[in-house]
Amino acid sequence: IAELVRRFGNRAAIGTSGQLSGVALIDMAIQAGVKPRVFTVDAERLFPETYQMFAAVEKRYGIAIERYRPDPVELEAMVKEYGEYLFFDSKERQELCCRVRKVHPNRRALNTLDVWINGLRADQSSFRANTPKFQILEHHEHGTVRPILKVQPLVDWKEDRLRAYLKEHDV
Repeated sequence: IAELVRRFGNRAAIGTSGQLSGVALIDMAIQAGVKPRVFTVDAERLFPETYQMFAAVEKRYGIAIERYRPDPVELEAMVKEYGEYLFFDSKERQELCCRVRKVHPNRRALNTLDVWINGLRADQSSFRANTPKFQILEHHEHGTVRPILKVQPLVDWKEDRLRAYLKEHDV
């Protein structure tokens, strides 16, 4: 993590939703002597406790977590047409909601990156079981395609190892 931050500077960032592994990555970077750039996708549906946790992480580590939110015009149009809880209506509307609230903001974050560091772990689900530690994504931006290195440093960690790290480092 530290080497990626040193080599790529602000073009490398830890993406986190505030789960344990993302916060562990932040701690690891700080422990290694670098102050990482950190971002989250704020779908504007987070619990107040999540915002409080982000504030506590920012204070503890002296960082600012960048928030990528849905485009207000796109969000307003979606809610006006389908209602606030459209994701209960159909699979198509659930996917629309995810695109507007999560996918598009994440894409805007990736527009600013060459390296995306995240806390995916293979033990989190069967879908993630074969997640590689490193992969090259083809990122589409303004009609061009460019590579982004996606790094999952904790992919081979089990939850008990993660929790032991958090306890040991008082995270």
